[in-house]
This record gives sequence, C-alpha cells and structure tokens, in this order.
Amino acid sequence: MMTAAGTDTVRRHIDLLPLTDFYRRGSSRRRLPEIAWIDGGRMPRPYRDLLVHESDMTPTLEEYYGSPLHIHVLNRNVEEGILSREVVLHLGDRERPVEFGAIKIHLDRFAEGPKRRILEGHIPLGAILREYEIDHGSHPTSFIRIMPDPLMMVALCLTFPTPLYGRCNRLTHTSGAPLAEVVEILPPEKGDGEGEKYL
Repeated sequence: MMTAAGTDTVRRHIDLLPLTDFYRRGSSRRRLPEIAWIDGGRMPRPYRDLLVHESDMTPTLEEYYGSPLHIHVLNRNVEEGILSREVVLHLGDRERPVEFGAIKIHLDRFAEGPKRRILEGHIPLGAILREYEIDHGSHPTSFIRIMPDPLMMVALCLTFPTPLYGRCNRLTHTSGAPLAEVVEILPPEKGDGEGEKYL
C-alpha cells in the first residue's frame, strides 16, 4: 500500500511532467534543477499575487505589465496529438522575458481555428483561449521554488542564479476535458535580492 508521502511524491512528479519531459528527452539530457514544494500562502509578494489564483497566467501577466505577451519557443514536440513546448513569454517583441514555461497541449480538444493558432507558436495559449472565447478553468495543483539552471538563466536574462517561483497548473474545458498541463516559472523582480538580475 502506498503511503501518503508516496502518493504526494507521485502527484508532484505528474505535476512537473511538462517540464521534466524536456530534461529527459534526447541525447543531451539535462539535470533537473533543485526544486522545493511550497505552500502558496507562504510565497513572497509579488509572486503570490501573480501565481496563487485560479486565473490564466497570460491575462494576469498582461495586466501586471500593461503589455501583450508573445512566446519564443525553445523546444517543441508533437506526439500522439499532444503538443509539448518549452517557451519563454516576452513583453512585446521579445523586449523582456516575464515567464519561463513548459506546457503540454491536447490538440484534439480544439477546433481547427484555435488549433492552427496554437501550432503557429506566436502567442500564448491563454491569449488563444480568450480570442476564441473557449470556456475553461484554471486549476493550480502545486507551487514551487526553483534554482535556475543555465538554460533558464539565459532564457530569463539572469546574471546570477537566484531562487525563482512558479506553479504547476492544469487547464480544463468546462466539460472537464483536459486542455493543457503547464509549469509556469517567473523571473525575479528587478531589485529582488542583491542588485540587478537582468542583463
């Protein structure tokens, strides 16, 4: 019989799959960064306000920064009707990175119009859900503190490693059908910790 701790470990492993799959794929396997699971209520601000809620990250970050978001795809894979992407979300035209993420999107849950927009890979899924008025829910499953690896540091323009905060989230249609699973990691705010974090 699996213990409660064992069940929790399995759940956390499942929560991270959109991210860990990229670390295990191919010949250049990367070592997963150090990750700690934290209570959302203990997350410092502004990260708590940006992550601990049941809204999509795209409109949340667009409202916070006052700018639309675009994506830069780092890695991409389509297999058995699931699109997996490792991406960076930027303000405007790659002006400033505001999120590092990994997502698994269930393409067969979308009509041809939104599916085409998803596969184009220019704007975040949240913006497409809004554009096509797709009824859905956002359900955070866990919250994390993570030490960035070299890829994350380059992607988020960090000059030195500093703890980052994020969440594991599931998007579902109002019917209950899964639309996507995502790991969303935010860069540090300017002025957090010691000195400037951005190049």
